[in-house]
Amino acid sequence: MATSDNVKSPTNSQGLVGPQSKTADYIQEYIFTRAGPLRINMKICSSSDQNHPLYYANITGSFGDNTDLALHAGSDRDQPLLGNCHFNKFHASQIEVHHQGGPKSKMIMIKGQGYHWSMPWVHESTEQGHTEMERHFYWRAQEKYTPASPGSGKLCLELCSTDYDDILATYSGAAPGTRKGGIFHLKDDLGEEWKTMVFLTLSTLVEKARQTRARDGGFTTGMLAY
Repeated sequence: MATSDNVKSPTNSQGLVGPQSKTADYIQEYIFTRAGPLRINMKICSSSDQNHPLYYANITGSFGDNTDLALHAGSDRDQPLLGNCHFNKFHASQIEVHHQGGPKSKMIMIKGQGYHWSMPWVHESTEQGHTEMERHFYWRAQEKYTPASPGSGKLCLELCSTDYDDILATYSGAAPGTRKGGIFHLKDDLGEEWKTMVFLTLSTLVEKARQTRARDGGFTTGMLAY
């Protein structure tokens, strides 16, 4: 299960209010596309307006073992920073996650399940204040969308809640070698902080998968993520 470095959440965190805040037919579609000279960074935009990116993932690394991904609000890395992730290219069973203004935490791979992460959730609000707890989520492979060919390398994920056993989002990556972008469907909205964590963790898993494909295919330059 994903764990936070600090068990208690900061008192100014808005967290998540209630198990769900949208109706069952709520859905938003986003497009993930690669950006930059080496097509390593990512832009994320609404499918209804692909000319104005909502998020920009700036990916940096060196000839060492580690990769950093910084998620910005807007079209480039000069826009406000929302959060960042840090992982080892070769041993990514734990990914460090830092939501801007919140505590650092870890997204942890649990074999046979997926990558688990958590964040504060406002469980109950009263005139005297509110009660906070951790709500847990995990990214897992979509079995029904797994390509027939193991070598196709297409990444398909779904976001689930461990607390309510529901699917909150799905991601279907483009086939490697094409210039198409991945398609992301957000099926619920639990607040801006939650959405930031969703895009931050998903972008990191998309980049991790890209590096794995590049490494397996012998594309050293693409794997390094400058």
